[in-house]
Amino acid sequence: MATQRTWVARTATAFALVMAAGGALIVEVGGASADPSKTPPPSGDVRATSVIGNETTCAGVGLPGDTQIGGDNSAGYNQDGWLVTNDGTFVNIVTIPSGVQIDATIVKGTDAYNVYPPTALTQLHAPIAGNSGGPATVSHWFICAGAAGSPSPSDSTSASVSPSSSTSTSVSPSSSTSTSVSPTDSTSVSPTESTSVSPTESTSVSPTESTSVLPTETERPLTDPAVTFSTACKTGITALLSNMNADNTTNTPVTFTVTGPDGTVQTVTVLADHIVKVKFPVKEDTTGVVSVQAPGLAKHTKSYVKNCTTVLGEKVTKPVTKPVVQGEKTTKLPFTGWPVATAVRDAGIALAAGLMLLLVAARRRRQS
Repeated sequence: MATQRTWVARTATAFALVMAAGGALIVEVGGASADPSKTPPPSGDVRATSVIGNETTCAGVGLPGDTQIGGDNSAGYNQDGWLVTNDGTFVNIVTIPSGVQIDATIVKGTDAYNVYPPTALTQLHAPIAGNSGGPATVSHWFICAGAAGSPSPSDSTSASVSPSSSTSTSVSPSSSTSTSVSPTDSTSVSPTESTSVSPTESTSVSPTESTSVLPTETERPLTDPAVTFSTACKTGITALLSNMNADNTTNTPVTFTVTGPDGTVQTVTVLADHIVKVKFPVKEDTTGVVSVQAPGLAKHTKSYVKNCTTVLGEKVTKPVTKPVVQGEKTTKLPFTGWPVATAVRDAGIALAAGLMLLLVAARRRRQS
């Protein structure tokens, strides 16, 4: 009886060891799991690369030697020769100081940011916000700039996040318990228990997300610089600088070099599909000359001779002579219409005849 109890005790102990090994195996296998890296949202722009995180320095994007413009800034920037506009959704780089080059532009929104290459200057925005299909509101942006001519990153700056997690757990505990009892009462119990557990779990997570937004046109710098001139006495010479095409294909600002009548040279940046008017006054009795040129536009020159003084003439007043009114010549008698000349002649004849009769009558009277 004691021998049977011993056998039962040993059997229970072996079973407990096997169950403990199995439990340890389950715990180990269950705990072996890997969380894949978070996938960045779509950039929404073929020029940009979307990166998860909240970067605020040039050193954080691999450009520690660059000068940072903008920083933690959700508004625009207008100083030191820079002019950057930001309407909350789109950032536009309008003016870049001479002797400076852009190495990268960062636009942050939602839980990621877009990295733009040096050639991207207009319509810069943050990654796509959730399922909205549109860019997220800009929380901040900054430019990493260096001296012109210094080595800069390739225009095809990209950030790639391809998390790959592979977890392989293999547990092969092997427990073999053999108990042999040979009691004197010729009772033989030879239980043999063999347990082999070889679970193998292999977890491989390789999420790859590829987002490609194809624009309607090839994204390459397109400009269409042009200039027209006009002159006026009041304004002098007016230069109308334009950067637009009839088919609305311009997408890059163009910088015009303008030389005024006094020899002063200035640069004027005109955004895509925009027009800028520049006026130059010209002094009286002088000749003003204005010249304009730009990349892709030959030098155009306009000269203007200003002679706008008006000489007033002398007013000459002639004396007024009153005309003499002469009487009308009467050729017929009123009412009868008898000609005056005939009436005068007949009246003279009648008077002469009357005088002759009077003389004859007077002579006869004396004779008698």
